[in-house]
Amino acid sequence: LGHLQENLHAAQAAYRASLQLAPEQAEVRYQLARVEARLGRDEEARTLMEQALASAPKDTGIRADLAALYREAGQRELARAALVEGLAARDGDGEEAVLHYELGRLLWEEGDGVGALAQFERARDADPDLYPVYRYLGLIHSAEGRLDSALAAFAAFAKRQPGNVAAQVSIGIVHSRMGALDAAEEAFKAAIELGGAEGDAALKLGGLYVHQRRLRAAVQVFKEATIAHPHHAELFASLGDVYRQLGLLAAAVQAGEEAVRLEPERALWRFHLASTYERLDPDQARAEWRAYASLAEGDASEAQRLTHARSRLKILQQEE
Repeated sequence: LGHLQENLHAAQAAYRASLQLAPEQAEVRYQLARVEARLGRDEEARTLMEQALASAPKDTGIRADLAALYREAGQRELARAALVEGLAARDGDGEEAVLHYELGRLLWEEGDGVGALAQFERARDADPDLYPVYRYLGLIHSAEGRLDSALAAFAAFAKRQPGNVAAQVSIGIVHSRMGALDAAEEAFKAAIELGGAEGDAALKLGGLYVHQRRLRAAVQVFKEATIAHPHHAELFASLGDVYRQLGLLAAAVQAGEEAVRLEPERALWRFHLASTYERLDPDQARAEWRAYASLAEGDASEAQRLTHARSRLKILQQEE
């Protein structure tokens, strides 16, 4: 119970008292470090973790958590050194899996996909039940276009974590890239049944239906998802886009305006709303294009849409 969020301060006091009674106990120092980290006292957490590791240098859990603290603090070389030192001291007893995993994460974040892959594979071989490693294996294989290997990795992830929504979404994405759209649909549906990852699974399933021109099915998915996730702007924007394609312009405006209300600084939602208003209200369309242009100015990802928006605004102004 001490590690529940509401009990952290009580846990902190208890571990500190324990440490005074038994200052040589590395485990107590380690647990106190974990509590300090959760309380946002990062420097204290790192110091305690370093002391715990000095008392128990072969403890892979302490070493891995210390490396994670270093990494989160931007002290990547210290993280790497701690992990490499720990791996050098192991004797192939299987406990090195978490060290390979943490080193793989470090290399992955640095953009070294080859090095990360090697570390994740070693982690998997040392402990096949270390389920997070399969997610990274899937991501790396997917990024490199090895879709069969990516699918196998995500399937292994899902097998070990049958309730994991992200695993099912990842499986669906890989199936989509492979052209196996029926399998992708089933994976996205499974993800929605598991909770939908805050609406992301519905975005994928609805997007698949849009790709297949099954627009009514897409509307149903997006509409149900907006009820389940009423604060998810992208779901409303996607629903509005499909309504516009169906010619249901009043519904498209309503959904688009809700997306803008939820995320007023997101330029893309303004772009789609302006496109819809062009077919309903030229005056409002001009206002939305201006609002979009103001938000998109200087955003490289919006450059092409911004050119289109300025062109449309110029034409609409000529029609005033």
